[in-house]
Amino acid sequence: MQPTLMTFVLLLTTLAPNRNAKQIDKRLSSAHSRVLFSAGYEIGVYDVERRKLLPQLKIDGIPNYEPGFICLSPDGTKFAYVTPSREVLLLSLASKKTFLLPGVKRVGSLAWSPDGKSIAFDQYDEALETGLYEHSQIFIIDLSTKKISRVTAPGFMDAEPAWSPDGKSIAFTTNRWGKPKIGVTKVGKSSARKLPGQMDLYCAKPEWSRSGIYFRGSNQGLEDGKSEIFRYNPQTQTTGKIGVSDSDSVKFAVSNDGTLLMYSQFASAYHHGLIIKNLKSGKQTKIYPDTAYQKYPVDYIQFR
Repeated sequence: MQPTLMTFVLLLTTLAPNRNAKQIDKRLSSAHSRVLFSAGYEIGVYDVERRKLLPQLKIDGIPNYEPGFICLSPDGTKFAYVTPSREVLLLSLASKKTFLLPGVKRVGSLAWSPDGKSIAFDQYDEALETGLYEHSQIFIIDLSTKKISRVTAPGFMDAEPAWSPDGKSIAFTTNRWGKPKIGVTKVGKSSARKLPGQMDLYCAKPEWSRSGIYFRGSNQGLEDGKSEIFRYNPQTQTTGKIGVSDSDSVKFAVSNDGTLLMYSQFASAYHHGLIIKNLKSGKQTKIYPDTAYQKYPVDYIQFR
């Protein structure tokens, strides 16, 4: 479960307020209207409704970040990003000022809480510096008080936090039951339960929407095996495939309302694409970035 940070995708419904806020809000007023993706340090914009690439988005104020992990706050006013030294910086889109989160170190991934008041992150142990990823835990930092709280107990490999829509629980990848599985814990509680229906799969990358918990699963291992996307439905308490697979490592995300899925597709050594699938109608739209992005695989996808 060593993090690989190469590039990211971000689906926006709002953008940061600024002097052109009214114009931006109008352009982004409908749901699922924009996709932002990066290749290296370049950020592209895709209009989902018009199905066309827009001019690249330039974000000033980011002096140095680890390509692949940068995400927008729920209110669209700030970016949080992981630096090459595995710390976390916040960037205000209005002032372009950055702020280093105190005490947040050796971070592999992070996730904003639904209300934007906290950030959950996984913190690897000191062995990260030697390239050994034996243990990590999930923590939460309150952005107002800067207080850091532990979510999961030490002694395991807990990573890739994903908030529930109501902000009361966190799903995460863990090895506490042997093979990598998806665990769920209540915020403020130290105990964790295994998500039902994972069978004998290697599981990772949970995504939590109002329609359930989605995750990657593979019979052969997550790094080299063929992975597919599964959904656990809390209403029926059943798990099933959602009809997407790829011979390479699948990166994906689900919209908050559970209607859209976006996932990466490895087309060739120099061509990496994205697909948006409507989970209700089954209709898919292929997005193949232009030549400026083709040599970079998609490694992180986020819906907003």
